[in-house]
Amino acid sequence: MQLRQPKDVGQQLNSVYGLKYLWWNFSIIGIHPPAGVRTHPVWRFLYLVYAVVINFLAGFCLPATMLANLMLLKSLEEIIGNLSLSMTIAISMTKELAILYCRGGLLKANHYLRLLDERCSAHPRDRMTVMEAVRMCHWYYTVYISFYGFCAIGFAYIGWSNHTLVYSAWFPNIFANDQTNYLAAYIFQNLAQTFTVFQNGNNDMYPLCYITLMIYHVRALADRIQRVGGDAETSAEENVQELRNCIQDHKNVQSYFECIQPAISSTMFQQLWVAAFTLCLTAINLMAFERTFAEKIFSVVYLGVIVIQIFPACLCVNFMMSETSNLTTAMYKCNWIEQNRNFRRMLIIFMQRSQKVNVIYAGGLAPVTLQTFVAIIKFSFSMYTILSQMKIQ
Repeated sequence: MQLRQPKDVGQQLNSVYGLKYLWWNFSIIGIHPPAGVRTHPVWRFLYLVYAVVINFLAGFCLPATMLANLMLLKSLEEIIGNLSLSMTIAISMTKELAILYCRGGLLKANHYLRLLDERCSAHPRDRMTVMEAVRMCHWYYTVYISFYGFCAIGFAYIGWSNHTLVYSAWFPNIFANDQTNYLAAYIFQNLAQTFTVFQNGNNDMYPLCYITLMIYHVRALADRIQRVGGDAETSAEENVQELRNCIQDHKNVQSYFECIQPAISSTMFQQLWVAAFTLCLTAINLMAFERTFAEKIFSVVYLGVIVIQIFPACLCVNFMMSETSNLTTAMYKCNWIEQNRNFRRMLIIFMQRSQKVNVIYAGGLAPVTLQTFVAIIKFSFSMYTILSQMKIQ
């Protein structure tokens, strides 16, 4: 894993390496069989059984028990507490299904990354840009899995110390002894919670990884465009050919964007509207009712979890929009004045095409940007204020 500052020792560039641990997690949660499994019929069948069982038990049964318990709750305090958790856990499975549906596009994006890597291999600055992108992806994986794992351990400790379940849920009395029933339910929830650590980690992290790789490749492309015509030893035809190569690089970037957009659009659409409600419900659960110190810590940490599910992705899309808009500036900075008519004509057409800023729309409706994030926070606060003025008891 590349977490330290990268060093260029002439190694082959591989942007796909930045996604290595992401796809490991996809294999763990059952939506991407490992390479050796895909080619062997027996192992492929066993992996399919594993994927169905683990997703049914952890991805379906856990939120189902929480929603079933919702029907048995009587106080508004308990209902709000249950909804604030069950909505987020239930949506994790639907996001995973969206990724599974769009998996082909995400895998196809690797092809365009390899083409872009080939173009970045010649220049030291481009090479460092790509290696830095890989390092950022590995940091995303480390931070998200570590944070979610720490939260899972903390939630399990709070449940055990208070002799309660981690999540408010209904379980049948399988055993005659109440303590045995509690232990069985507690163990099941923690095993399911371990699964959700990898599931939610990937669901929330993969947009950052794919968008970050695009950001850095666009940055490298802008540097290449700016260098065109700067070498006095290159001929006019060589400069024209280099510009053609940059235009092809831009096409590859756009193809890469089209590969990753459907998956990110679908998952972020689900995440944004769920976040709007869960932020409000969690804040009410924290402020409007009497809570123990451990429950307050739980709620505060959970608020942080909801925020990091949407804020980093919105921030990355803003960075992506900024980098793509900088391509036109890079074209102005290249040595186009001393080039021939054919070069200048191609450059004008290239400028016109590059002025379209890439932005991801959640469900094709709302842009995944910081402005949308702020709108969600305002909406959640408005809901919280209205419900607080109703003097919930």
